[in-house]
Amino acid sequence: GFNTQVFAPDGSHLRSIGSMGQVPGSFRRPKGIGVDHAGRVYVVDAAASVVQVFDDQGRPLMYFGEPATSGSGALYLPAGLAVDYANVKLFEKYVAPGFQIDFLIFVANQAGTRKISVYGFLRKT
Repeated sequence: GFNTQVFAPDGSHLRSIGSMGQVPGSFRRPKGIGVDHAGRVYVVDAAASVVQVFDDQGRPLMYFGEPATSGSGALYLPAGLAVDYANVKLFEKYVAPGFQIDFLIFVANQAGTRKISVYGFLRKT
């Protein structure tokens, strides 16, 4: 389908996120999904080549990536996603002074020169 289903630990359906479409909050080809410690949901859209971020109630917050075939933020047919807190230290040297990485998002690409794209969610220190 063109949405993401959210279920409670007991298996009961809580909500649906997104629908078919080409505007923020909708999907063309959802592939990978992840959830951070704050309950935000990350959904990879392979056709739009972006990752959309939703709050814990399913409301769209933002997207990242770049629907292009080149550029530093470009994704190439993204298909998988992982939210990672354990490997933050490996990427600290790439962060601008005055900022700290809270967690990382790894996105797997099916094509292009970068098979893995790494994004860091930062906060000002």
